[in-house]
Amino acid sequence: MATVPSTLVFVTGQVVTAAQLNGNPGGTWGPFVLGAPECQVRQTVSQNMTTSVWTSVTFDTEDQDTDNWHSVVANTQQVKPQTPGWVRVSGGVSFGTNATGRRATRWLLNGSVVPGSRVILPATATGGASVPARTMVIQVNGSTDEIELQGFQESGGTLATDVSVIEAQSSFTAEWRGTQ
Repeated sequence: MATVPSTLVFVTGQVVTAAQLNGNPGGTWGPFVLGAPECQVRQTVSQNMTTSVWTSVTFDTEDQDTDNWHSVVANTQQVKPQTPGWVRVSGGVSFGTNATGRRATRWLLNGSVVPGSRVILPATATGGASVPARTMVIQVNGSTDEIELQGFQESGGTLATDVSVIEAQSSFTAEWRGTQ
């Protein structure tokens, strides 16, 4: 877990020392913010999704994981931020070619739908549909909270996610944004 630096609170009439100025914000906050915890994962192995069922997307490849938020071995559908505060999430789900029904994404926090997170698009007749997830800022406790990206399709049968080319792979990015 990354340690969030504490902010020095100045009081009226206080004489500020060089040590205090160097430690606030440049000494500790600067490097922390420039290297804030984040995680970016992708799906390189196709996943079957049942029609009309919300399904958590599994991610088997980590492009970046600076604070051990994701595992490629267990619970690969979850990102578990280890630093308390607000996390910005973004991503998308790519579906295989099928012109029937709709495709959708949404976010979950601890198994519950994040309000306002659903995106629904019609299927396309040519090529697969890549459905972006709504970018959201979610508050996490830094220990037990888990975030998941879900996909939905209603083709009338099982439909696999598209991993055929690197730019089509489903992805999930989480970035620590701050404590307030």
